[in-house]
Amino acid sequence: MNSSLWLWGGLAVTLFWCVGVYNRLARMQVRGAAALRSVEKHAHRCFALVDILRGSTSNQWTTDHVEMAVTSDPELTYLLTAVHALDQTLKDARGGLLGGQSVAKIGIAFEATQQAWRNWVNVQQQVDQHSIPDDMQAQWDAATLRIRASREGLNHILSNYNEAIAQFPARMLVHAMGFKPTSLM
Repeated sequence: MNSSLWLWGGLAVTLFWCVGVYNRLARMQVRGAAALRSVEKHAHRCFALVDILRGSTSNQWTTDHVEMAVTSDPELTYLLTAVHALDQTLKDARGGLLGGQSVAKIGIAFEATQQAWRNWVNVQQQVDQHSIPDDMQAQWDAATLRIRASREGLNHILSNYNEAIAQFPARMLVHAMGFKPTSLM
């Protein structure tokens, strides 16, 4: 009878430990999703600024918008394409947070958008016919600083998540529970 008590006690401790591991990783996923929403919120401010440049009030990023810009300004086309790609990667990551390469793709798309913005600004300054208003550049810079700060927070959460998955003995269970390592942004 004493050995069965030890067995049941051991099973109870193991069960509580498994539930604790699951809950910890699930909380990390929720924190990661919140950090991703923060990145997305600030990215939408950049999208709105590009919309102002394009002369539209629509926030629907489709290939139609890119095709419209092809005939008028190649640098704006490049910027619209980069913004569209960033928006798409944010949508893709929202559906499958903390899994695979979707988060890393956001970082790549964000950097491409930054480069496209710099290219567009440089061309505008060289041509000097459509100089960017200082307040618009300030808004872009503020939004991208917030994106970078949110990105750092997200990467910190993702690093902790990956470490938690790799810890022994949790790593023996995490794949069975559906948790997988993720890339950083």
